[in-house]
Amino acid sequence: SKSLGNVIDPVSVIEGCSLEKLLSNLEQSNLPPGELEASRRGVRADFPNGIAECGTDALRMALVAYTRQGRSINLDVSRVVSLRHFSNKMWQAVRFALPFVTGDAAVGLASQLPQEGALHDVDDFRNRAVDMDALVPGSYKLSCAWALHRLYEASRAYNTSMAAFDFSTAASIAQDFFLHSLCDVLIEVLKPLLYGNDPRVREVLGTSFAPEQRFARQTLLQCLDSSLRLLHPMMPFLTEDLWQRLPGARGASIATVAFPTGEELNSLRDEESAAAFDAVLAAGRAA
Repeated sequence: SKSLGNVIDPVSVIEGCSLEKLLSNLEQSNLPPGELEASRRGVRADFPNGIAECGTDALRMALVAYTRQGRSINLDVSRVVSLRHFSNKMWQAVRFALPFVTGDAAVGLASQLPQEGALHDVDDFRNRAVDMDALVPGSYKLSCAWALHRLYEASRAYNTSMAAFDFSTAASIAQDFFLHSLCDVLIEVLKPLLYGNDPRVREVLGTSFAPEQRFARQTLLQCLDSSLRLLHPMMPFLTEDLWQRLPGARGASIATVAFPTGEELNSLRDEESAAAFDAVLAAGRAA
């Protein structure tokens, strides 16, 4: 009961709170002496080092994730802390991308594959032996097509969940795309191409690979822009700040921009390339 003071104040989760402060809050509560000591033991056991500062968005995202359980929520603060780490991951992803996407970001759409350059076709990846180190430099067209298709799928599933008021599933879809498709796969695959200093890139693409770099930058920007819009209802403050930093941001606020939809991103569908790159990823994980 909040009136008794034996629950955690949301502000303590947002701003952080030491163990001493948590115990002091109990002293100011309406708990009877018999329950006060039991509450002290519970707080010491649950938060021996206090509560780390998690921020508003991390708490909000955690509460949205708990909506599937109903109106009574037994909040695990460690889950909020994990979402604070996810917030940091979002910062780091945008920080990494900004030097690459600033400048030519507004030129063209990620759905338009460049015609020039030594890009490999999907069949090349199906017919060669799987060697992740040798495969990565030549897989830029395929990896970008995979990420854009995953963005299309995520947007469709997200909007379906939102329409059904299934906010927990919508939040999970948006987080999964940002964390696993964008950060864990696309950014890691594109790093050698974006930096341009990996000899494997020059071996596969030659000395001139500006078209591939341009398409990679456009794909990265498209995925960042769309995923921030998907995450905005759950994490409004962080997504607003990060979205405003992206070049070519349209509108005064991310709150006024429409959600990405399956119809809007229909041109990004590429089931064949997505299936081919999924096979590449599966082989890499099995190695």
